[in-house]
Amino acid sequence: MRGLGLTAGLLAAALAIAPPRVAAGPAQALSAPQRPSALGKRAAAVCTAGAAVRRHIILMGTTLDDRPDSAARLTALWRTVRQWAAARLQDGQSAHQVAAAAGRDFSHCAMDLAALRLDPSSTAFTAGIEDFGTVFILRRSAGGRYVTAMSIVDPASWGARAPGQFAGWQPSHATERAQTKHQGWGWRPLTGRLYGLADQANGDRRFAIVAHYAQAAGATNGFQVSIWRWNGRTGKPLLAVELVQTADEPLIVHRGRHRWVLHAKTYFKSFDSCAACAGRQVAIPIELTPQGARLGAERPLVPELDLADAFDNRAYRCRPPGALVAPAALPRLRARLQHMCKSARLPNNPLHLGMLDAWHLTRHGSRERLCLTTDLLPYAQVFSIVRRHGRLQIAGLRHEPSGECSYRRGAPAR
Repeated sequence: MRGLGLTAGLLAAALAIAPPRVAAGPAQALSAPQRPSALGKRAAAVCTAGAAVRRHIILMGTTLDDRPDSAARLTALWRTVRQWAAARLQDGQSAHQVAAAAGRDFSHCAMDLAALRLDPSSTAFTAGIEDFGTVFILRRSAGGRYVTAMSIVDPASWGARAPGQFAGWQPSHATERAQTKHQGWGWRPLTGRLYGLADQANGDRRFAIVAHYAQAAGATNGFQVSIWRWNGRTGKPLLAVELVQTADEPLIVHRGRHRWVLHAKTYFKSFDSCAACAGRQVAIPIELTPQGARLGAERPLVPELDLADAFDNRAYRCRPPGALVAPAALPRLRARLQHMCKSARLPNNPLHLGMLDAWHLTRHGSRERLCLTTDLLPYAQVFSIVRRHGRLQIAGLRHEPSGECSYRRGAPAR
């Protein structure tokens, strides 16, 4: 069975950045320290609840079975974890000390917990077991007790009627029956990390949850990145985006207090990419504005591949290339376009060109040369590309032996 360490490793590899530091403040003596035995009993209760959940976990740690009490067991575990964390804070421990205590208390039962101090009275937590995670905020009430101010499993606590994009965090959605009924990433369990962000203009705190969807195997992983606001009493999601990325490519390439840049794997129109291949890589910026957060425009990392993809998509459907081709090159490409259109009418028409096998991009003076092959084309397509009025256009196309291309990762040298 896959343990939580693997999930944490997947997140660390995808993020390709150092793990977040927990903001540690001085311990506050809110009340007389509890007896170690009382804290020890709460820790034991967490491990006991975790063991009860493990008896329901199937499919390499990614799903709960369909026994009637499986979701209730996971709900009870998260409630016990919140009670343990509240007791630690009540004992006067800082966020850093609570996270360190989790490492000691849960070392023998493979539970994971991390903390992020939001303000002097509030701390956000993530907790996880196998591929199941939760997020919650504890706040010191007027009476001095720590209470749950927000829990991602309770939409009402963050001002929503239904979980929406955060359905994967719900214990009831983690069962095998729910997973079978609702295909796709959105209903799979999640485990996440917390990151502190710059405050809003009005002083509200902001933080990010970077979460990884559960999956038993595969080289393309699903993620959810969400930005939240905390006003001292309630939390609210500002945005959430779901994306996929291969295991060998980073998810976050820039992480600033006011701007993040994500890289994600998307899909071409004319050809596929294997699960372990980079595919169509795009950059997605997240801008933190004075009043909130917004997603910026998606940008392809290799726009030349997008150009070739759009050209093939039109040509094999007998559609004119339009502005994809430089006007001066259109007469030279007319015969090639007619051949591609004629091929599309064959019984085994190449409307879809199969798997992108290799591509190679080089610069030759003011032109770029893109060579690409797919597993269904018996030749390599070699495009000559120019930039005209700020737009990439095709200036030539010829066919070469398939071995002409060699695969090169990353964006082209410009």
